[in-house]
Amino acid sequence: MVMQFYFYLIAVYAVAIVLGRFKASVPDMAVKGAVILLILTISYWGAEEVYLKTFFVFLVLSFISALLIIMITYSVGFIWNRRFSYRKSRKTDVREFVYLIALILGYFLGYFIRFSIPFDSVLQIELLLLIFLVGIKVGNVLNPNSFLKAWKVAALSIMTALTGGFLASFIIYLMIFRPLSLSFSIAFGFGWYTLDGPLVAKYFGPGAGMAAFLVNFFREQFTFVLVPFLSRLGKNPEGLIAVGGATTMDTTLGLFTEALGADYALVSTINGIVLSVIVPVIVPFIATL
Repeated sequence: MVMQFYFYLIAVYAVAIVLGRFKASVPDMAVKGAVILLILTISYWGAEEVYLKTFFVFLVLSFISALLIIMITYSVGFIWNRRFSYRKSRKTDVREFVYLIALILGYFLGYFIRFSIPFDSVLQIELLLLIFLVGIKVGNVLNPNSFLKAWKVAALSIMTALTGGFLASFIIYLMIFRPLSLSFSIAFGFGWYTLDGPLVAKYFGPGAGMAAFLVNFFREQFTFVLVPFLSRLGKNPEGLIAVGGATTMDTTLGLFTEALGADYALVSTINGIVLSVIVPVIVPFIATL
């Protein structure tokens, strides 16, 4: 049954990308609404298994895990020994905190108000809806010609993100989250908390899903906070972009464009697109091992 859903997920994603290439479109609010619905479902479900005191423990452990992933990923980037001209970057976009609010709201609703809901089936439907909407948006910007430009730096940043996620997974496994497949599934969310949280919840349960959401949420938020400061060093552009993970094609794209310069806008976009394509494929695969 698990593998069957995995193939459904990949098939829906592939169809949506093709539709996106043929100029089908979806409004941003539709994607955001699907994301909020998923977060509410996971957190409401999670309240059944995660007590209030445990939630705050998850919060702290997720905070630490996100910092570990960022530090390790950024450090890997120094292998390439590249520099760039420093540019002033923008401030944190606080609008993204709406997702954290949804997570907390769903948890407290589930803690105090209980309904009998087939969460596993509901989560599958919501996941397929989200992956369909996101797939169309990925298809809109997925242009083979774009990969002929800025391919070298983009390839290095992607390698850095993958290597950083791989190394961080073992550290997180030893220190915080087990089994190893869970720590890999969390680290290879690459900051895409709105998808990784639901995927991990599907395969490991709501508690693990909340942890995956929080780790990757903090990864994105730390990217907004740390990149402006780290960019002042004028070093390691691949490491900086890799830290942003899948978010560099959308939410943090403006941040990297301002911090690294316009020359890195395409690199950031390619990095985000490739990692966004990888997440829905690799996380379910790792989870089923």
